[in-house]
Amino acid sequence: MTPNALPDDLPEVNEVFAEFAAFFSGHLPGDGTIAHEDQLDRTRLDFSLESLHVVDAYLEFLHAHRPEPLGQEWGRAMLWGGAYVGEVIRRHGKQRYDWVDYDDFVKEFPRTIEILGNEKGLGWCALLTFGRSGFTLPINKLLRFLFEGSGESVYLYALHEVAPPEALAQT
Repeated sequence: MTPNALPDDLPEVNEVFAEFAAFFSGHLPGDGTIAHEDQLDRTRLDFSLESLHVVDAYLEFLHAHRPEPLGQEWGRAMLWGGAYVGEVIRRHGKQRYDWVDYDDFVKEFPRTIEILGNEKGLGWCALLTFGRSGFTLPINKLLRFLFEGSGESVYLYALHEVAPPEALAQT
């Protein structure tokens, strides 16, 4: 890898997260279930920005019914749901976004550990990057909604990632 270059295996990581998004949306059968999947209207998950309102509604239900501790189906909901949000951003972004594994990213940009810490976590197991050292964390955004509530809307998050600044002034 050259200095300030991202790994060559981006297509593989992108494909993995596209598959996770398809599991969440019901376009592909996933290995396991997600928490309260009956509360997610998968028929409306078409990878549009507007479909993220459906994800917000699902996350609102999860926030209100969150147990301690969270089981595997909750982890899958966050991982697959974060992948879905990331794929919506990738499809509608004005710039190129790629999924990059945390370990690969911090090898190339070691100062990232000052922000994320030196251990991989669910919320930052993969970063959605947009050139050089820039990144956003869709999976972490879902976790924040789960624990903090609707002030963490994934619709507004994605809109801010993909919309030009002048469009944001109208929100």
